[in-house]
Amino acid sequence: MNSELRQRLYAEAAALAARHPADIDSAVARGRSRLRARLMALSIIAVVAVLAAAAALIAVRLVGPAGGQASVIGVAVSAPNSSVAIGDAVQTTATAALSDGGTRQLTDGVTWSSSDPAALTVDDNGLVRAHHAGSARISARFGSFSGSLVLTGTQGPASALPTVDKLQVDPSTLTVKAGTKGTLSSHFVLSDGSTASPPRVEWASSDPTVGTVQAQPDGQAVGTALKAGTVTVTATAQDASGKAFTATATISVLPPDVLRVEVSPAQPPQMSVGGPPAQFTATVTYSDGTKAPSDLVAWSVNDTNIVRMDSKGQAFPVEAGTTWITAEIGGTTSQHVTITVKGIG
Repeated sequence: MNSELRQRLYAEAAALAARHPADIDSAVARGRSRLRARLMALSIIAVVAVLAAAAALIAVRLVGPAGGQASVIGVAVSAPNSSVAIGDAVQTTATAALSDGGTRQLTDGVTWSSSDPAALTVDDNGLVRAHHAGSARISARFGSFSGSLVLTGTQGPASALPTVDKLQVDPSTLTVKAGTKGTLSSHFVLSDGSTASPPRVEWASSDPTVGTVQAQPDGQAVGTALKAGTVTVTATAQDASGKAFTATATISVLPPDVLRVEVSPAQPPQMSVGGPPAQFTATVTYSDGTKAPSDLVAWSVNDTNIVRMDSKGQAFPVEAGTTWITAEIGGTTSQHVTITVKGIG
C-alpha cells in the first residue's frame, strides 16, 4: 500500500471514528472497505478506457505502402458492375484510404450491410446477390469509417431460343383395318426437350393403293386404309431457318370386317347320284363397302353322306337325299343352301 493510499485510508477512518467514537475499529474497517470499492471501480473504468483506445488505434492504423504505420482516413466500396442479374452474385471490395496517400484492401474487421435485403443481400465477405429487381445501397464499415455504393438487381439477358432437334410422328406404328381411317400427328422436338407444332407438314404414302394420307391443321394427318398390306408414311417439315426435317411411321392395314356372306346359286338344280358336281360361289361383303367372291371361305355340309364339298366350292353328290351347305369366313356364316340328290333309276 503506497503512502497516498495509506493517508487517504486513515483520513476516512478518522472521520468515521469522529462520527462514531464508540466503535473505532469498526469505523476503520468500514473506511477501508469503502475506499477499496472506490479504487476498484476507478481501476475497472481505466482498463476499459485503455482497451477501447487500443481497439480504436488498431482499427484506424494500418501498414502503409512504405511499410510504416498510416492512419485510415476513409473507406470506399467498389464493384465490377453497377447491376447484378437476378439470381447472380457479384463480389464487392472495401478499400481503405491511408493518411500517407496509399490504399489498402480490407478483408478483416469489415461489417457489411444492405439497405434493401429483399432486393440485394451481402454476406460477411462482401458478396452481393440479387433476389429481386430493385436498387440497394451496399455499405462497408471499418472502425469509425464507412463507404458505400448503389447496386441494382436486374432481369438477366433472355435465354437463347431452343432449336429444332428432330421431327417426330406419333404413333410410329399404326394398325387399322381396310376401309377405316387413322390419325397421325407430327411435332418438332426442341433442344430444351419441349415440343412445338410445325407450321406446315407435307405427308406422303409409299403405296397409295394400300393407304393414303392427307394433311390436317396443327401437324396432323388422316390416313385411309384401302386394302390389306403395309405402307410407310413420311412427314416433312421445315424449321424457321428453312432446314428440312423428316420422320416416318408404318401403317399396317388388316383385311376389313366381314359383314355378310352369300352363297350362290341360292336354289341349285337337283343333282343325281353319280352325276357331275355342282359349282357354288361365296360372295363376301366387307365393312369398307367392297363386295367380292372369296376362295378363303370354309365350306360345310350338314350331311356328308349325301354331298361332299371341296375347298373350291364344288359339291359332289354321293347318295340320294336332301341336305344343306354353308360358307364361313371371319366368324360370319352364309345362309343355308339346300341341295337335293336323287337316286339312279
